Amino acid sequence: LRSLVGSEMCIRDRSTGEASWANIIIMASMKLYITSLVIFCFITVLCFSFMIQKETPKVCSQKTPAERKKYNLHHVFTTDCSEFHDWQSVAMIESWLSLNKPHNLTRLISCDETLPDRIIEMKAAYPEVNFVQIKTAHGFLGDPMPELNKPTAVYQWLLQEKINEDYVIITDCDLILFEPWDVRGVGPGTPLAAFGITTHLIQPGSKFAELCGDHCADKTEEYKKGFHLGHVYVAHKDDMLKLSKLWNDFSLTIRNTFSDKGGRMVDMFGYQMAAFKLDMPHKIRFYFDLSHPNDPKTDYITHFQAFHYCQSLVGPGGSWSKYDWKNAGLLDCNGTNYMPAPNVTSWTPEEHFSTKITVTQYHFKLVTILNRAFAAYKRRICKIFPTLPFSLATVVPDRSVYTVVDSNLY
Repeated sequence: LRSLVGSEMCIRDRSTGEASWANIIIMASMKLYITSLVIFCFITVLCFSFMIQKETPKVCSQKTPAERKKYNLHHVFTTDCSEFHDWQSVAMIESWLSLNKPHNLTRLISCDETLPDRIIEMKAAYPEVNFVQIKTAHGFLGDPMPELNKPTAVYQWLLQEKINEDYVIITDCDLILFEPWDVRGVGPGTPLAAFGITTHLIQPGSKFAELCGDHCADKTEEYKKGFHLGHVYVAHKDDMLKLSKLWNDFSLTIRNTFSDKGGRMVDMFGYQMAAFKLDMPHKIRFYFDLSHPNDPKTDYITHFQAFHYCQSLVGPGGSWSKYDWKNAGLLDCNGTNYMPAPNVTSWTPEEHFSTKITVTQYHFKLVTILNRAFAAYKRRICKIFPTLPFSLATVVPDRSVYTVVDSNLY
């Protein structure tokens, strides 16, 4: 400021060399103007900074309720205490860890006996995961019937556990997660589910019609779409408590009423009837999981959040089924057992660059991820660095639009 208006030469008349009142007034006005401008700029910067600080929480809170619920979630997967369910649990947990633990995770273990040492070791290996034993095996029916353990375990868990989250997601253990669950649209009285079984077996004149009664009768086709329910159930914890009570009751009734005991999907029909009785149609989310590449929904869904490897695979690269690996020692510290990769040399150029995931691509990716999970577990519990049976980097290029065939799965 002194360089601009403070010099004596600036306020003296050039002809007389004496101070001019006009010049003095002009210079003083300039000083006042510039000083005021500086003060104004300083106050503006302070106000702007204060506004940013004040508005930041609002920006964070402007996420939609659905986006907030995406993380206000407790994921529960159900198992027994077999080795078969142990290796599937490892794959689930390792995929969850790869996502930076986006929600709490609980393994429900339906087991009437003392937990085996291998599960105790797994609990020690994964302190971030809740392991809860539920004594629910229905041995009085003549066999363990593991399908019945799911509704009973969930019901008992909700009764005895006080969870902080508002929403619960129930899945099988044979899932590999690729991203945090997107549960937009869920709310009290508005549950979600993956697409699954249709309602034909509980309609009038069908197999389970009498059990379901008037709750399932005379419904419009549009209404019934909300009951095509598959595993991956999401609901408010209060709704899930109501559902799980009826889910358990209906599943047991089916089991005791029919000669085939309801088959492998007895719990799915039980859940469906429970939802009908509570008049609680679900919003169906096709993108929750991909259980088989030839599933018709893959014709119009190009994004899935999880592999659900419940089905057997038969393709050009060979066949695969999780049931072939029940007691294979996949987690043994002294073992070197891994799942072999499919024969990728059998792939055709069309398969390499198809816009849909092929059975062989699915098979290769699935086996790759499972073996990675087993290796990660052995590093945790066995303190060894196992060599995998084939190069995980050997991935035939593809042009698939499916997120699930991204080469960076972990």
